[in-house]
Amino acid sequence: METTQAAAPAPSSPSSLERRIDMAVPLAEIDKEVEKRLKQIAKTAKMAGFRPGKMPMKMVAQTYGGRPVPSDRRRGRRAFGEKVREQKLNVAGYRASSRRMPPTTSSSSLTAIFEVYPEVKLG
Repeated sequence: METTQAAAPAPSSPSSLERRIDMAVPLAEIDKEVEKRLKQIAKTAKMAGFRPGKMPMKMVAQTYGGRPVPSDRRRGRRAFGEKVREQKLNVAGYRASSRRMPPTTSSSSLTAIFEVYPEVKLG
C-alpha cells in the first residue's frame, strides 16, 4: 500500500487544520478480502436445490459477487487509520473521502480529506 500526505491545506480550503492523505490500495488485497467474504457468505448461503452452505463457490460468486462488498472501504479505512497512527495525527473530523479506480492500474486510489486538532503548547 502506497500513501502520500499533503501536509499543507488543500488549495480550496481556508483552514490551516485541513489535511489530505492519498493512498493506493493494491487490487490484489481487495480481491483477497472479497474472496474471504464470499467464503463466509457461502457457509450460510441458501438457494433452491442446495442445502444451506453447500452452494458451489462459482454460484456464490455469481449471486453475491456483483454486490458492492465493503471490503475495499474497510481496507481504505484500515490504511487511513494506520497512516494517522503512524504520523500521530489527532483527527477532529472528516470532510470527504473519494475513491478512484484507474482502468489500467493494479490499485485503487483513495483520497481522504480531514481536519486535525490544533497543536497547543502551554507556557
